[in-house]
Amino acid sequence: MSRLKSAKRRSCASKRRCNRLFPAAVLSIAAADIRIKQYVEDNVPQGHDRPTLGGRILLRKVYNSGAAFGLLHGSPRLVTGLSALLGALLAARDALLLKRRGRILEKTGMALLTGGALSNLSDRVLRGKVVDYFAFGSRWKKWSRLTFNLGDLCIAAGAVLALLGRPAGLPGKKKEHPSGSGNQEQTAYKG
Repeated sequence: MSRLKSAKRRSCASKRRCNRLFPAAVLSIAAADIRIKQYVEDNVPQGHDRPTLGGRILLRKVYNSGAAFGLLHGSPRLVTGLSALLGALLAARDALLLKRRGRILEKTGMALLTGGALSNLSDRVLRGKVVDYFAFGSRWKKWSRLTFNLGDLCIAAGAVLALLGRPAGLPGKKKEHPSGSGNQEQTAYKG
């Protein structure tokens, strides 16, 4: 009996540690991106590219008052309001997710996504626009013109990880039989 209680205590301690780790990751991601953005604001002149890593990465300062890829460029207040609403929904989703055991990949994805969103939201609130600061050097001009920040990459990577970490709805996952009899059947991917 004492082994069972001990194992349960360790499990709860591990869950508490995990529940502290993910909010810390969210804040660390946001803080790192905010700090880099401030460095770029203070040290990189607008309109000048600084090639790094043999020209594979270009450091530059670009402002985006719209959503991703300049969508809604003429409506910065609307974009800020929508970003705040989505940020609140993400925080609520994260809080619900942290109550569940396991699902580490999904939690990691949500931490990345929320950290990136928080960083970009803070830019919108404090500056009225998001500071983007790096691009990939390429022969293709359109590709080289796309400029990102760490928050953008975290949002993209986090969305992929969160989707991959979801326990249901993925091809090949075992699902319980609809009759509730406990029989399991393999679902086939129909795509």
